[in-house]
Amino acid sequence: MSDPPRLARLFGFGPGQVKVGPLSVRQWVWVFAVVSVVVQVFLSYLATAEFRQGAYDLGITVQGLSNVGAGRFFWSTGNHLHHGTVSLLNSHFSWVYFVVYPVYVAIPGIFTLFVVQAVAIGVAAVPLEALATQTSGSPRRGMLVAGLYALWAPMYAGMPNSFHLEAFLPVLFFALVLVWIRRQYVLGLALAALAGFTIDVAPILTALLAIVFLTLPLQEAYRGSRVRPPPTESMAVTKAGLPSPVRDFLRSPLVQACVALFVLSVVVFLAMRLLEANLTNWLGIPGSSLGVFRNPGSALSNLSIHLGQKVEFWILMGATVGFLPLLYPRILIVLVPWMGYTALQAGNGWFSLPSHYVAIAAVPLFLGIALGIRGLPLPAWLLREPSPRADAGELPESSGRSGPWNETAPSGSGIGPRAWRRRRPIAGSTGRAVRPWTGNGSAGGSSSRRARKNRVATACGILVLAVIATNVAISPVNFATNGLLASTGNRLFVSSASPYGLTPFPAAGYEYVESLAAELPSQAFVLVQGPLFPLVAHDPNAYIFASLQSQGYVEREPFNNSTPPEFVFATIPGTFQFDQLVANLSTWVWDTSVYGLVGWVQTTPIGSVFLFEKGYAGPTQIFGPIAPPTIRFSPGNYLVKGASGHWRRIDNAAKVPIIVVSSSAGQSGELWSVSQSSLVLPAGAYNLTIEMRTDGSAANCSEVPASAVVLDISGNSSGHPSIINSSIPYFRASCGAWVQVSLPFTLDQPASFVAFAGTRPVLPPLPIQVAVAQVSIVPAASPTP
Repeated sequence: MSDPPRLARLFGFGPGQVKVGPLSVRQWVWVFAVVSVVVQVFLSYLATAEFRQGAYDLGITVQGLSNVGAGRFFWSTGNHLHHGTVSLLNSHFSWVYFVVYPVYVAIPGIFTLFVVQAVAIGVAAVPLEALATQTSGSPRRGMLVAGLYALWAPMYAGMPNSFHLEAFLPVLFFALVLVWIRRQYVLGLALAALAGFTIDVAPILTALLAIVFLTLPLQEAYRGSRVRPPPTESMAVTKAGLPSPVRDFLRSPLVQACVALFVLSVVVFLAMRLLEANLTNWLGIPGSSLGVFRNPGSALSNLSIHLGQKVEFWILMGATVGFLPLLYPRILIVLVPWMGYTALQAGNGWFSLPSHYVAIAAVPLFLGIALGIRGLPLPAWLLREPSPRADAGELPESSGRSGPWNETAPSGSGIGPRAWRRRRPIAGSTGRAVRPWTGNGSAGGSSSRRARKNRVATACGILVLAVIATNVAISPVNFATNGLLASTGNRLFVSSASPYGLTPFPAAGYEYVESLAAELPSQAFVLVQGPLFPLVAHDPNAYIFASLQSQGYVEREPFNNSTPPEFVFATIPGTFQFDQLVANLSTWVWDTSVYGLVGWVQTTPIGSVFLFEKGYAGPTQIFGPIAPPTIRFSPGNYLVKGASGHWRRIDNAAKVPIIVVSSSAGQSGELWSVSQSSLVLPAGAYNLTIEMRTDGSAANCSEVPASAVVLDISGNSSGHPSIINSSIPYFRASCGAWVQVSLPFTLDQPASFVAFAGTRPVLPPLPIQVAVAQVSIVPAASPTP
């Protein structure tokens, strides 16, 4: 049972607490954590309502947690399609799944996952503050570091839109380093194992941290070797033939713990690979096809891909923390390998703000700040500090003696720039702690030196304020600027556009899509489009669209290029990834002899949403309000020239048309077309109106037969048979006169137009031009269900 005083201190109560205003430092940190959790959950709600989740990762987690048992041990169809495996544990083994599972079963739903993830991220501020306080001897500096972490914009940009195992790394690694500097090595090794079994990158991070820790006694040993001992002592050897200094070094608890940490990291890494490859087979669940080692997708040839964006991303990441991790240069041992690994990736998800990989970057970035914050001179107007505790910041034993974690004596670890180390007051020979410098000068110093120190401290204070302003400016919570930074092509640049796309008041439609998804029978075989996957992921037979045919796993599923899936749940067909997965599906879904439309939602943030069922012949249900649209196409707005025409402006024309020209007798071809992938019409009656004119000499116009200019209008939806196939029987006008030609048509079901076009069968051999300025679809009457 927890010690009550210790529990009280954990939450900032009890004697000896440093207060800032009405609350203690630790209580302020808990406030930061709670606010962070609330903001993350709110952003998760916005991302969900706008269908902007990282739907794949969220969906496979929901599917894995919902389908434990009956031979489906954390079952994931996404992993099945990608790797031929049957379980999330074959892709990323993690203890997190086992801990989250009972919580999810008790409170099922994607927001349970969002809350669990937000708590893991927010609570990490507590061990981070304790670590910064321990190393700096200043609770207020610890609170500052925790506040910067709670404000860090990349975490809000990358984490709330899905559920990711990386979210659990910051709290584990901050706690690991905290207990390590407190010499609690056994607890540190336990935390390292827990972190290592979170996700496969974690053992690598722990191994790099072991190297960081080991550099401290190595530096002490090197400094000690430069001081020549008496000859008799230097020649002393052990029975194993080791000199006494080497023996003392190897016997150091810190050195032994660092070696154990490194070895543990290697063992955990291999164990995770072994579990990922064999666990489901050991449990009698067939289907794993992964080897112990996988190609992570990194390659040196990828370095040049999006190189500009990679460089600017890491500059931006450094700016969000004010490059303060450089106060503790040793942390580059952890940070640089991760920077290099992301640079060797081709996909820009590794180096963009809205990415869950920022949680991995948070580990070395904020560890560097926490371990180096003592070396940052700050003005009193920003941070007024009382005298620190006398025992703050001690380093565990090294080479048979103890020394400070940060350099307060010549034999210290060397934290921060050399100039600051020389100018900062150091501890006396008695080990008495010295108040960290706050830019107020030191007793006995010259006035010019005090003024120089004050200028440096003021500049550092302004830097901290700039870091805060930068995070506020680019945060997705800042709806005034809507994120400020956008990613286009290979570059990041300042823009009013947002990479997050979130608004504080999302458009309606999500709740209607939820109702439509509820129409799916239990355990139905359904092929579902990406943004909709989390809504049906509880179904073990829900498969997400993906470009997977080349990997050869599609043919083993209950659908393929010759067998349609039982259900299709998707947005407009123009955005289907059909061609790569099931090539014939784009034709099947609109073929009434194959599929029937069960229901649809006309307006959502991602367009209209449809649910098709194979062989369905019942009525179509409409979820949510519908409105017959009026759509106008003009040059530059989806109205384009046809194969037999060309662009030209008519002189002195009242409108700027598309000109389609042909004077060869008997020639036919496409004169104009409309290319629009998001045009969805409810069932009902419409008029297709075309603004047209002929152009030519009066003599030539008078020779055009009445039946010569005929337009065949055909419409189709991603390959399904034409739902409009009519001809305008007569068109003739005086030269240069604009007329409107109207073609009525009726839809007996909602239709998604991908393209429709006008063709000219016959023109006489005369220099006659046919101009089309605008094409409109206008409802002729109220739509019918």
